[in-house]
Amino acid sequence: MSRGSRRFLACMMTFTILTGVWVLVYLLPYEKFVYQNSKPCSYGGVGRDLYNLEGYRGGEGFKVVNASVLSQPVPKTSDGFFVLKIRAEALQPMGVYRPAAYDTTYTAYETNVFKVALLRTREGYAQYYMASFAGGEQIPVLLNDRLVSIPRSGEVILPVGQLHMDSNLAKVYQGSLADDWYIDTASGFENSQAMKQFYTTRDIAAAVLFIIVGIGTIVCIMVWQKHKRQG
Repeated sequence: MSRGSRRFLACMMTFTILTGVWVLVYLLPYEKFVYQNSKPCSYGGVGRDLYNLEGYRGGEGFKVVNASVLSQPVPKTSDGFFVLKIRAEALQPMGVYRPAAYDTTYTAYETNVFKVALLRTREGYAQYYMASFAGGEQIPVLLNDRLVSIPRSGEVILPVGQLHMDSNLAKVYQGSLADDWYIDTASGFENSQAMKQFYTTRDIAAAVLFIIVGIGTIVCIMVWQKHKRQG
């Protein structure tokens, strides 16, 4: 085998290993297991330690806002936390993604799903969904759809949320927005201890897997070359 062929083989091997590790470790939504197995927190627990939660899946003390009931409009206050109950048919993806964690810039919007898949190797991304209430009101909901499985139909209860403002969303969204309010159901759990530990474990697993697969591939090539010379 010539030097050029060995270099080409090495490049192809490296590309194949990197692609395989990325698909196996980063592409699959392992976050769902972290969310499902996290401990629910109480309203008082959120108030005491907002940025260091062990769980963010609801629990005792949270107000439930039912989007299917006419008497429950979109809340217009940023005080407190609540759980949004809504039918899946009334929750439509807006095609706008944004980093969910509090320590990342809120202006780093993305509308390309393939770029988001690549960016998820560094940070968690959530998508804006348009929630339609029974009274005709609409409000965007920032939701990490890698955590929560949204069915095709039927009711779904979203993670604990809080009302915030995002004046930059209208600049990247193609539709119309009534105002700057949105319900953030992604940032709380993204900043939880469970997710921070998950990201650390995921990166370590990717590095270990890359080394193991790389060494195994090199050994296989060396054995193949040895047999080829002997034959």
